[in-house]
Amino acid sequence: MTNDPLVKVGDTVSLNVGDYGYGLGRLVLRVARVDDGAQHPGIEWIQLIGVEVVAGEDQRFRAIVVRADALRRPGAVTRPPGRRRP
Repeated sequence: MTNDPLVKVGDTVSLNVGDYGYGLGRLVLRVARVDDGAQHPGIEWIQLIGVEVVAGEDQRFRAIVVRADALRRPGAVTRPPGRRRP
């Protein structure tokens, strides 16, 4: 078992509409900041700030809340090479 957080700065998350608050479509976000509360094991929602990525291009900064369970789904979090994924 690992103590790595679900998501770290630099990770890319791929989210479906129901995975994040007020979702209006599929969202790919490169994470720039993770709320400190994300370390709590019983947390249901995690606040993230990052850059939206559309067709491989950086777009605008977004602040979102994402379901912790969505981040546990295989393939939802992509970690840069050389960094472990739980």
